[in-house]
Amino acid sequence: MPEAPDLEAYATYLSPRMMGHKVKEAKALIPAVVKAGKELLPALASQTVLTVKRTGKFLQIDTQGAIVAIHPMLTGRFHYLPQTERRRPRTVWALTLDDGMELRLWDERLLSRIYVAPDKEALQSILPSRPDTGPDALSPQLTPQLVKERLQGQKAAIKSLILSEKLVSGIGNAYADEVLWAAGISPFRRGQDLQDHEVEALTRAIREVITNGARQVLAMMERYGLPDDEYREHMAVHRRGDQPCPRCHTPIQESASGGRVTSYCPSCQK
Repeated sequence: MPEAPDLEAYATYLSPRMMGHKVKEAKALIPAVVKAGKELLPALASQTVLTVKRTGKFLQIDTQGAIVAIHPMLTGRFHYLPQTERRRPRTVWALTLDDGMELRLWDERLLSRIYVAPDKEALQSILPSRPDTGPDALSPQLTPQLVKERLQGQKAAIKSLILSEKLVSGIGNAYADEVLWAAGISPFRRGQDLQDHEVEALTRAIREVITNGARQVLAMMERYGLPDDEYREHMAVHRRGDQPCPRCHTPIQESASGGRVTSYCPSCQK
């Protein structure tokens, strides 16, 4: 599943390539993935792309006349190709530009969600939201004090809290493992049990891991193009079971639950 660093990298990769170009056509090839604003897609034609950016777990494309927000969910992947190249089966949406390039969303399981709105205010009114969602992983609002407040009374494991987005938004399974390893915190610790210095380490690790991850993924995109899966070669512990911990050389352990694999160091994550 694309997480915050992946989407940051997508946005950084796509924005300079798409900015300033006019849209020739925006088409929902499998209309069911467009959850709101389907009627606005034809109006995107002739609109200039202003920017491409990440907003939470959405890739957002701003044009002069409308905004498109795309949540790739578990299986959505972006392709940026010449319009003349054949589209894959299960290409669910395509944005064709005046330079002949096309941004495509491909989703084998059709889980992706697309929202189209005329402006920012209208977009906020149609995007799904929860009142208890934490701030974005790279938001200045994410401070040790706020994290400490959100952990009070939380008996759930710290990794579960990260994935629930009650603590911070934009982090999925892979980067939760990386953040907790960087902070030296066991994924199974109860949230309310973290000490002040651990909360500070966790907050710092979130920002550093997500920022570095986006930088690493972007470098791979620039070198090899947009991936069919995700670039994960730079990760320290996620899916590195039985390999030595980069910090203490203890073999990384893995635990599977609810369809997710948790990778961690049993020695230096306390």
